[in-house]
Amino acid sequence: PLMSSEDGSVQIFKVWKNEPCRINSMDFAANGEVLATASDDGTLLIYNCLYETDPKKILCKKFGLANIKFTHHPTAILGSSYQKWDNSIRSLSTHDNVYLREYRGHSDQVTSISISPSSDMFVSGGYDNTVRFWDLRSTACKALMTGSHSPNMVAFDPSGAVVCVASGGIENGVNLYNINNLEKGPFNTLRVPGDGKTIGGVTGVRYSGNGDMLLVITDSGDSFLFDVESGILKRKLSVKNEHKSLLGATFSIDSTQLFMGSEEGFIYSWDVSGESVSAEPQSKWAGRHAGPVACIECNPCFDIVASSCSNTCVWMPTTVGVAGKN
Repeated sequence: PLMSSEDGSVQIFKVWKNEPCRINSMDFAANGEVLATASDDGTLLIYNCLYETDPKKILCKKFGLANIKFTHHPTAILGSSYQKWDNSIRSLSTHDNVYLREYRGHSDQVTSISISPSSDMFVSGGYDNTVRFWDLRSTACKALMTGSHSPNMVAFDPSGAVVCVASGGIENGVNLYNINNLEKGPFNTLRVPGDGKTIGGVTGVRYSGNGDMLLVITDSGDSFLFDVESGILKRKLSVKNEHKSLLGATFSIDSTQLFMGSEEGFIYSWDVSGESVSAEPQSKWAGRHAGPVACIECNPCFDIVASSCSNTCVWMPTTVGVAGKN
């Protein structure tokens, strides 16, 4: 193995170097056969997860690319512009490198995109204090929420019935909305117990695969794990992030483990399968990351974990089920 975790449970299978440019987002297709990464220089790389081949390179230099998400088709990707002069979202065919649609509406940088797992709806948040709801098949904005703090980080739950919105700092709470009753406002707000002082700016929100847990990631290095049904904070989990870097985190497919990147290039894993969660990680993965681990994703079909800084690392288990897929 190239490198392995300190407990020997996983090892790096492959490393692709993309230095010196940071990878800002990554996503697996729903069939698990394809991985995509987007870099700050406008390069989109498409990896075949079934065969060990070089990735396909697609250049998106004009608009740049960030916040990438596969649609329900493994050759179509949704992403926001990375250029300061353009705030659009575009869908792109990775088969022939053609833009399919352009979604205009945000007046400042888009910070987050989430696609519904059960329909063609997607939601976007931005620095313009708005959250917008769209249909992949139409370029017109379907619904708009205003008056929030910025940036807005958004995520659909696994059922597609609920969307969470975290705006600005974690002290503002995390609002949960019924997708069919947006006009009624949030039906619940998750809050961190405390004195209301700023704890950290929210940089991401992730649901567990079973929908029972929600992780709120902040730029302070502290992430907050909530029980969704009760709204109770299960645990604050912390990693090193002195320079407020963008750090990635994700749940294993079976929702029993949580993986979080750190500023010094390590990945930490926690056991989140029980009622109580330890503040201390159960394992540390030391790989080929020279900088902050900005992205971590689990393959939805195969026992593979991908992570990135300027390099992309693919991790495979030495024992069955590390990523939650047997």
